[in-house]
Amino acid sequence: MDVFISYSRKDREHKDPDGEDVISRIQNCFRENGITFWLDEEGIRSGEPFGSVISRNIVSSKVFLFVSSSNSNASRWICGEIATASTYEKCIIPFRIDNTPYNSSIAIYVAALDAINYEKDADKAIRKLIDSVKSYLNEVSALRQSRDHELKTKYAQQFEALVDEQIRMQSELNAKEARIEALAREK
Repeated sequence: MDVFISYSRKDREHKDPDGEDVISRIQNCFRENGITFWLDEEGIRSGEPFGSVISRNIVSSKVFLFVSSSNSNASRWICGEIATASTYEKCIIPFRIDNTPYNSSIAIYVAALDAINYEKDADKAIRKLIDSVKSYLNEVSALRQSRDHELKTKYAQQFEALVDEQIRMQSELNAKEARIEALAREK
């Protein structure tokens, strides 16, 4: 999964001029751009332990989107989600849908990060969000490919060393067998 969306369900009431709520707009733009995502409204089955489901999805994501609003800044759950994302060194993107200051439990994690301001220009903010997520995903992909190449090179070198060692040992064995045969013929 590409993005974990951290938001307050109350923000579904925050509508664009065309009547679409901000969260749905983000989801639709992610779908249109091939970006996979998870948010609690779609991902938790009845009876599942809420906290472990949330943590598991944060850990499996590559990007953590914090939809900042008066509602989300008042949520203790969201503070915990942001702390978990920080612990697992996720890329955190603050996406401000109103001008509410970050509460102190959130500010410690996101105050120094460049935030996208939806309220000033919604269309521009959505484009910047998509571009930021894609850029980060490309960076993660490039790092993964580089790491995979390094591992393949390392394993290839180890394999070659093992083959060389096996050839050397077989050669020594052949030489010892030849010597034993020569000694046996001398007797």
